[in-house]
Amino acid sequence: MLEKVSPETVYLFGIDPGLDDPEKFLKRLAGLTKRALNSHQGRVNVSILAAATAQREATVRAGLAWLMARGHLVMLDEADDEIHLAIGSQTASADLPEIAARLKALLEETAAYRAHFARAEKETLAPGRGISHRSGS
Repeated sequence: MLEKVSPETVYLFGIDPGLDDPEKFLKRLAGLTKRALNSHQGRVNVSILAAATAQREATVRAGLAWLMARGHLVMLDEADDEIHLAIGSQTASADLPEIAARLKALLEETAAYRAHFARAEKETLAPGRGISHRSGS
């Protein structure tokens, strides 16, 4: 894309949202799903949840699987990006430890990427360009 548009300067910036910790991420995701249940008849888009949690869709899906395994939610339907949720039975599933481990691994991968991006020399991110690099919090 950079070669196609040939910008004179490219600015890279990022703010760590602090949602790579499983507890913080799940609290945020639970709040978003609660809002969907209360305001949107339980319908929500995975891409919107991903944007609102600053995570990948795979991580959001793992978080939803954790909430379902804990008995907080049940998925009624899924069509592409949209999912339809309802309140769960409050009964935990036996596969919760495996789901929790997968979620933790995905969050750690994202945290490692964010750390790399914050430390990386700007030239290694987009070689040969006049790039200004900023990191905020």
